[in-house]
Amino acid sequence: MAAERSGSATLQTNERVKHIASAVTAWGNALLITGFGRWALAGFDAYVLLWLVVAACLIWAASHSLTLLKVENGDG
Repeated sequence: MAAERSGSATLQTNERVKHIASAVTAWGNALLITGFGRWALAGFDAYVLLWLVVAACLIWAASHSLTLLKVENGDG
C-alpha cells in the first residue's frame, strides 16, 4: 500500500513538473514569435533583443526542468 502511495505521489509530481514545463515553453514560444514578428514589422531594437533573450532563457529553463522528473519504483 505504501509503495502505491509513493508511486502515485511520484506520478503526481512528474505531472506537475511536465505541466509547468509545458506552460513555460508556451510562454517562451509566444515571446519568440512576438520578437521575430516585431523584428519583421518594426525593425530590430532593444525590446526585440530583450524578448528573444527572455524567450531563449524560458525555453532553456523549461527543457532543463524536465530533469526533475523521477523514476517510479514499479514492476515494469
